[in-house]
Amino acid sequence: MIVLSATVVQIFCLIQGVVIVYDITNPDSFSHISKWIHDISANCADGNDKPVLMILGNKCDLDDERRIHTETASQAAQEFDTIFAEVSARTGRGIDEAFDELVDRMVRLHEQRDSFNFTDSSIMLRDHTISAEPHGCKC
Repeated sequence: MIVLSATVVQIFCLIQGVVIVYDITNPDSFSHISKWIHDISANCADGNDKPVLMILGNKCDLDDERRIHTETASQAAQEFDTIFAEVSARTGRGIDEAFDELVDRMVRLHEQRDSFNFTDSSIMLRDHTISAEPHGCKC
């Protein structure tokens, strides 16, 4: 794990989305994905503040030189609960769709986080407040 300064950790935790890019023709670049995801998770103060992650396989225009199969990367993305896409920076293939998905997930996550405002004695769900009963639930 990388040890980061307090300032870097504070900035790190403000990040809303992270794109981890690997080269489909270079297995070494793919092997570092789990380390990056671990470092991101370890340096976020709270699991609720975890950014949206996307694993992005680049150079899909070089399919004849492919060393990382789509299925392998897709399975890794599922295991890490991240978005997965393959793109070509050279041709532009898949880039718009990948970033549209990333932004869509970031917006949905932001809306979910804003829907809940936790305080010591109540939970506010947008415009409705549910007070916590001091003597237990009255279900």
